[in-house]
Amino acid sequence: MTGGTANDIVRSPEPSVRGEVRMPLSQSVKQHPSLKILQRFREHRPAVYGIAVAAVALSTLARWVLVDVLYPGAPFITFYPAIFIAAFLGGAGPGIAALALSAFAASFLFIPPAYTLAPGEQEVVTLALFLVVGGFHVLLITLLNRGLDRVLTQEEQLRTLLDANPSGVIVVNEHGTITVANTATEHLFGYPHGELIGRQVETLVPERLRGAHERLRRTYDVNPQTRRMGIGQDLSGQKKDGSKFPVEVGLAPLRDGARRGVLATVIDISERKHAQERQTFLANELRHRARNLLSVVMALVRRSLVESPESERQALLGRLTALGSATSMLVDSEWQGAPLSKLVEQELSGFSDRVTVRGCDIVLTPSTAQDFALILHELATNASKYGALSTPEGRVLVQGGLEKVNGCDLFTFTWAEHGGPPVAEPIRKGFGTLILTEMARRFAESVHLEYEPEGHLYRLQAPLNALTAKGDQANEPLVGTEVA
Repeated sequence: MTGGTANDIVRSPEPSVRGEVRMPLSQSVKQHPSLKILQRFREHRPAVYGIAVAAVALSTLARWVLVDVLYPGAPFITFYPAIFIAAFLGGAGPGIAALALSAFAASFLFIPPAYTLAPGEQEVVTLALFLVVGGFHVLLITLLNRGLDRVLTQEEQLRTLLDANPSGVIVVNEHGTITVANTATEHLFGYPHGELIGRQVETLVPERLRGAHERLRRTYDVNPQTRRMGIGQDLSGQKKDGSKFPVEVGLAPLRDGARRGVLATVIDISERKHAQERQTFLANELRHRARNLLSVVMALVRRSLVESPESERQALLGRLTALGSATSMLVDSEWQGAPLSKLVEQELSGFSDRVTVRGCDIVLTPSTAQDFALILHELATNASKYGALSTPEGRVLVQGGLEKVNGCDLFTFTWAEHGGPPVAEPIRKGFGTLILTEMARRFAESVHLEYEPEGHLYRLQAPLNALTAKGDQANEPLVGTEVA
């Protein structure tokens, strides 16, 4: 099986490791009917010795019938086939028995004086030569039999390994014909034992894609490579009853002398697909319920604070909205974390032309992401009311930086405003200040708020491993990379 298209069992996948594997390209030799008969015959020792006796008897009869035709000095000529047959069918024992019987019959019947066992000197030499040549043939055939048995045993072991594999394994020759299909493959595609052998591999491909698959298979033969199937793409196979099921397929080129083929592994991923669909459903349900819960909480807050000042009510609703947006982002990532740059962009989406974001390409842990969402909301709210974002000329720089201090990676987050109205340190520290300081200290080593004449400056520094999600491979801030 080689290449294909969408929903095909075999699609041209991305090349990975190049290589070829040596193994037989045909169904187990032991499955051949003639070899099965031979194996059963060899198990009955009286039968093989009987064949040896019968073969010698036929050779004797042939020598008798052809006595006037054959050269008199070659009394053993018709007995060689009997020795070959006995040694091949029964092994060394029957072969030696046939050799001994042939020597006796020829000596008694055809070596003068006939019907005696008193050959002359020349006849003894001829008899000895016959025994040596016949013995060599028995030895040679026995060694060949043992070699064949060893090959058959190895192939049977390979076959056993293939059948023990829970994944489907198929071998396809250069003509696209299935030559090996293990038990798992037959179960996957609903075929009786042995029925897949000799069929075209396109039998396992959805009907509408068989023509395309055949063309892609020929293309694959030109440059065969070990390949993995396309990650993120849906593949499917077709069973004997016409039903389809999702699969993963891998390819590896095979070589057996001058012949070439492909080994394909097939895995039924129906259960995995169902689990993924179930997981997606649960994630969507959780996201929906979380948003509904946030809406309910915000409605309760509005009702509860109906008599409170508008500014207090809006401040609380804004914080809840920021926290809800961060939670939605975490739900979308299955609670793996949230990028700091996304949190910044989300909070400052209305001021994208006046804000520059750099070096914030780290993925925060869920708890840190929620804390940062509230911190960013307070900074953005203060800037839009009293700071740089309250005037058209004002600008904000949001920047992250990484430095190593005493072997520890420290991340520095900076919010710097400029071009806005003059700022002064507030006389009263409200709840917003507590968010910027006390909440930040839950993960930060240091927090600084500076009210410079040119604009508000906020900076916190925290160990990188206290901020970033586990398993994140892209946590290094890219200082100087402008995001917004």
